[in-house]
Amino acid sequence: MKRLFGLTTALMLGLGLAQPSWAIMITEGPNNGTNVGSVDTLLDTAQLKNSGGAELAWLQGLLPGATILPQDQDVTYYDTNQANVYAFLLDPAADYFMIKNATWHALFANNASNAWAVFNASLLPSGMNLGGDRFTISHVRAINPTTTNVPEPGSLALFGLGMLGLTLARRRNRA
Repeated sequence: MKRLFGLTTALMLGLGLAQPSWAIMITEGPNNGTNVGSVDTLLDTAQLKNSGGAELAWLQGLLPGATILPQDQDVTYYDTNQANVYAFLLDPAADYFMIKNATWHALFANNASNAWAVFNASLLPSGMNLGGDRFTISHVRAINPTTTNVPEPGSLALFGLGMLGLTLARRRNRA
C-alpha cells in the first residue's frame, strides 16, 4: 500500500510540474512567453461574395444554430515558436472563430484556450492572399455554437463508483 501511495504521489508531481512539449508559445510583443495551447482545427474555407447573408448561411450549414458574437476588434497577431503558426487574442472568448479578408473566410474550431486563436497560415488557401512577412486579416468573428448542457451528476456518479471499487478492493485485500 505504501508503494502504491509513493508511486501515485510521484506520478502526480511529475505530471503537475511537467511543461507540455506540444505547447505553442508566443515569441514576440507584450505576450512574449504566453502559452496559447495548440493549433486550432481548420474546419472549412469559403470564397463568399458578401459578408452578410452568405456568411451566416455558410456558417449555419457547418454549425447549425451557431451565433456570431458581437465584437469590435483590431487584429494584433503574434509569431509563435512554430513556423507559419500565429496567435491572437479573442475578445470575447469563443468556441469557434473565423478569420476573413476580402472575399475569403476560414472557420476554425478553438481547441485549447478559448481566449486565444491559434492558426497555421500554411493550411489556408492561396486565394486568401495572406502571403508575405506580415499579412492582413481584415477582421475576426468569434462564434459560439448552440450550447448543450452536460449533466454534472453523471461525472460525480462515475467518480463515486470508482471510489466504491477502490474501497471494495482494499477490503478484499485485507481479508
